[in-house]
Amino acid sequence: MTATKQSSHRTGNRLLYLGFLPVALSVILIVIFRLFPPSEAVFEPGYLLAALNSIFLSLIPFIVAYLSGQSYLKTGSPNMFLIGCALFVFGAGNLVAGWTIEYSGPNTTVTIHNIVCFVASIFYILASLIMVGGIRTEFTALRRIQKLVFAFSILLVFVGFTSIATIAGLMPPFFIVGTGPTTLRIIILTAAIVLHTLSAIIILQQYWRQQSPFLFWYGLALLLIAAGLTAVLIQPSVGSPIGWVGRISQYLGGTYFLASVIIALHEARTAGTNTGEILASFFRDSAIHYVKLMETAKDPIVLTDSRGQIYLWNPAAEKVFGFNQKEAIGSCLTDLIESHNLLEILLQKDSVEHPWTETEMPLKRKNGSIFFSEISAWTTEATDKKIATFIIRDITERKTMEKMILESEEKYRRLFTEAGLGIFHSTFDDRFIDLNPALAKMLGYESPEDVMKSIHSISQQIYVDPPRRDLILENILKEGKTVTTENRYYRKSGEEWPARLHVRQVSDETGKPLYLEGFVEDITDRKKMEKKLLEQEHFLSSVVNTSPAIVYVYDLETRSNIYTNDGIGKILGYMPAEAQAMGVELFTRLIHPEDLQSVIEFQSKIQYTADDEMQEHEHRVRHADGSWRVLRTRERPFLRNADGVVKQKIGIAVDVTEHKQMEEELRRSRDELEERVKERTAEVARLAAVVQHTRNGIVLTKGFNILFVNNAFCQLTGYSEQELLGRDLSMLSSAEIPIEYYEQGGQNVITNSGGMRLWTVQRKDGIIIHLETSLSTISGDSIMAFICQDITEKMQLEEQLRQSQKMEAIGTLAGGIAHDFNNILAAIIGFTEMAIEDVPDRQPVGKNLQNVMTSAIRARELVKQILAFSRKTSYERAAVSLSPVVRETVNLLRASIPASVDMTLSITASPDTVVAAPVEIQQIIMNLATNALLAMQDQR
Repeated sequence: MTATKQSSHRTGNRLLYLGFLPVALSVILIVIFRLFPPSEAVFEPGYLLAALNSIFLSLIPFIVAYLSGQSYLKTGSPNMFLIGCALFVFGAGNLVAGWTIEYSGPNTTVTIHNIVCFVASIFYILASLIMVGGIRTEFTALRRIQKLVFAFSILLVFVGFTSIATIAGLMPPFFIVGTGPTTLRIIILTAAIVLHTLSAIIILQQYWRQQSPFLFWYGLALLLIAAGLTAVLIQPSVGSPIGWVGRISQYLGGTYFLASVIIALHEARTAGTNTGEILASFFRDSAIHYVKLMETAKDPIVLTDSRGQIYLWNPAAEKVFGFNQKEAIGSCLTDLIESHNLLEILLQKDSVEHPWTETEMPLKRKNGSIFFSEISAWTTEATDKKIATFIIRDITERKTMEKMILESEEKYRRLFTEAGLGIFHSTFDDRFIDLNPALAKMLGYESPEDVMKSIHSISQQIYVDPPRRDLILENILKEGKTVTTENRYYRKSGEEWPARLHVRQVSDETGKPLYLEGFVEDITDRKKMEKKLLEQEHFLSSVVNTSPAIVYVYDLETRSNIYTNDGIGKILGYMPAEAQAMGVELFTRLIHPEDLQSVIEFQSKIQYTADDEMQEHEHRVRHADGSWRVLRTRERPFLRNADGVVKQKIGIAVDVTEHKQMEEELRRSRDELEERVKERTAEVARLAAVVQHTRNGIVLTKGFNILFVNNAFCQLTGYSEQELLGRDLSMLSSAEIPIEYYEQGGQNVITNSGGMRLWTVQRKDGIIIHLETSLSTISGDSIMAFICQDITEKMQLEEQLRQSQKMEAIGTLAGGIAHDFNNILAAIIGFTEMAIEDVPDRQPVGKNLQNVMTSAIRARELVKQILAFSRKTSYERAAVSLSPVVRETVNLLRASIPASVDMTLSITASPDTVVAAPVEIQQIIMNLATNALLAMQDQR
């Protein structure tokens, strides 16, 4: 064996043994959690267990179970049959267990999981025992299919029955929330742990004998599941930290199962056989395994003793050398193939540290023809002798191709060595014939020679995705022309890099493919640029599509939208593609007929609009459901042609339908309120004029016992006269006034409110009303007279009026702030314009200044809207007391001035009633205070 291969072999073993680390870590964590007091913490997010079980404990076992079943059908191996059954029941049970925790609770999940683990452990131990005992039960292909289908069906029914029985409560409980595991669960799970562990020990013992990586990962998978079941057994509650240690150990076990299958696939491909045969061979007796591999190998395999006497001569050797087994076995290898130095080379290099050697030499066939061969040989110790094993590969064709390439190499050597692109020649069986320095540099090597020495399999050592090379070869042979693909490769350092490959086959005069030649272009920089552009595009697209408005680009020449963001779906219910598909019919199909002409006129203005100006318009647009929405659009030129004519415009449309509806609703409410106030005023006048038919409620009581009520009071309270007479006044008590106040006999039920009294009453229908009440006592008797008027609605209107006045004051304050902010914006815009003129051709400074200018202009427009909003109301002047207005304004100002400024209020004027609008008074005071504050700042 060469030094490179020996080092790789030892490194592979060290990496293989790293697989023990998760097992050791799981055991350590279980011991730690067991020694310390159990944690009360629980982590059980919804559907997390279901998702993890579905991937690691269901999908992976199903894959391995499928491959095991395929292996059984092809080989009849009972081991593969039992392993397939174990993984099938394990995967099906855990799939159900993971998804039932959200609906049936932890007991269902625990019960199903523990039962299927126990059943799977029985299958594992049976498979391990059969492996040790060498029992082989072969059936015909038909019986294998029937047996496999029957077994999987029974297991599926078993899992279904167990799940249904557990969910229905027919199974004894395995886990009780708040108490922990039951005795039955401890027995079942302990048995499963023991059987898993025994199976793992048996499998790993076989690994030490056969040195098969498949058995190593398969045995570790069983150990991890055993460790996981141990942690699950001692967990105090479902979702506890030690419980998650158990789950993760089982998930790693599922991953190790998958690793073992991947290794089996690789070994099957290397040996030139199928996966089923390879899987079955791992569980057979080692001699049978060895002989079977020799019989199915495509290359000659020969076994001799140290003198060269042949013990084994496989069918491939018969085909290559022409000697059948009867002629070869017992003969001397060196005499048979006339290579007397073959054994000498092997025995000279044979040692404990270097038992392997490779060489190339000519060998002779039975018919006398000579062919070049590549020989791999090693020796093993038998009971009383050394056995030499030779694997011989006919490389005559490769040597012929190498010779042809070397003969024509000089013609293209200069171009080959000096080209900036990577150039190579390779065989169809995955080896480089030659490559130029540029490709060696791309691969991270100093020279092409270093690549030739280190790379023995292009697909396995260079391709990030090895099967991709097979697809490329398949396309080359199928199409018969140059194939161009983009692939990812490994450098010597292990770094991945992208490249574009142009490769074709070179054939001889008869059309027979000889070798491959191709060019490799390093596209790392281009890929980085593409990724950056995609990220920028994704960022811009995300920003635009998250906008609540419609962003669009309209082509004036084609009269159609060429871009529309997702906002059109949110506002109008159309997909962007639908809007673009409407083409020239966009306006006629969506714009309201009454607004169509104004939209056309608005569109014509864009030709006279500067690039930094915006045009605004409002119009109605048809929603996908047939309703009309009011959109406010703002547009500007987006692209001009060579003549400076606007070719495309960009715009943004905001849905203001609800805003318009609110304005209309507010107007109607204001009109209704004014009308109701007028009606109430006329009603009060009529009631004052007609005393006999007054609409004020009148009540006479004696000791709060009701003696008389008029019709108006009955209407106010909802009670009839018969229901009120003779009853206590406390029957009208509202929840806001306890009955005890009436029983105290005082006037606590009526509170003072100015010159009148306020009485809160609960109507018969439960509605609370407020009555303005005049209370008097009839002289000479203890009779009290209550004259009541319902002021509930009036109080609500007054509260609304006060709130409106506050909102007007806030609007005025906002207008003042906007006025000052506008002054700041004027300076920003002015200086920015001067800066743009100073750096007209500097990039990206000019572009950045232009962005500042655009943002400042948008801010100025926003200020204009705020100022317009704050000044759009005309206020009526009326008699108003200045003191309350001044106090309220000062309170508003305190919140907006710095804490370092002290504001003192002194009011001496009395009386202070003037004819004015309160909002205007507030604006005057705010402006004076703002100016004073600015003057104080200037002095500092």
